[in-house]
Amino acid sequence: MRQKIIASVLAAILCMGMAIGLVGCGGPKGADAVRDISTSDQISGLVTFTNYSVVIKAEVDWAALSDSEKQAIIDYAVKECRKQAKENDVNNMNIIGISESGDTLFLLDRANSEMMIFVNNELSGRLPIPAETQ
Repeated sequence: MRQKIIASVLAAILCMGMAIGLVGCGGPKGADAVRDISTSDQISGLVTFTNYSVVIKAEVDWAALSDSEKQAIIDYAVKECRKQAKENDVNNMNIIGISESGDTLFLLDRANSEMMIFVNNELSGRLPIPAETQ
């Protein structure tokens, strides 16, 4: 009887572990959070900047994400923007992350080599950007 109980408990633990593995832990990771990346050009003097707008899916609760979850999304967005910039021979770029409702979530701050993080359209912190975009 005792062995059956132990076996049942172990089977339940194994099933829970598999379920967690299938569902995942924590918030969305990179590509799972990004709905779209669009571009527009902006001329400033003699320089043309390409603005990359990264739209984050509505189901992502940006304010509730940890810094590491935000960083994972930002890293993915920056990587994808750099990939598009390379394909289109873009030398000067800006990156802005926005929610589907239009709120600013993150913005590339080249001068300080970091990403400004916003919650409810107010600056709430800063996170590093990958060295390749500095």
